[in-house]
Amino acid sequence: MWVVWLVAALLFVVVQVNLRHFYTIQLAVSALLALLFERLEFGVWSQLGIFFGTAIVFNFLIRAFIRRRVARQTPEPHHDLVGQKGVVVRDINHYEGGQVQVGDDVWSAFAEEAIAKGETVKIVTAEPSRLYVRRGN
Repeated sequence: MWVVWLVAALLFVVVQVNLRHFYTIQLAVSALLALLFERLEFGVWSQLGIFFGTAIVFNFLIRAFIRRRVARQTPEPHHDLVGQKGVVVRDINHYEGGQVQVGDDVWSAFAEEAIAKGETVKIVTAEPSRLYVRRGN
């Protein structure tokens, strides 16, 4: 049975090298752990439990690691908008909001006062789906 775990681990490594994602490397490590348990003379069910159990645990750990790392490296684009100027393309009503064009993008916008279409505004706060603006020069 140890040959099966060794071949599985090697196949997972080959797939890992060719696909360049993190999923199959955890399966290779899980297969090597199952191989270790086979050499320690644990039964087939124990080996399968180790293989699937560690694969599941590694999956959650790697996903959490990648999610944190990507979130740390990827700045959210709306943060760069604060302080920039835009043009109102749909009247901004205090209660309903309106739309502002900043560069090539059109954003939902809100203000503490009514601002007419065509006026220039300055972005005070930016959230992922909306901007808060005020009249700007």
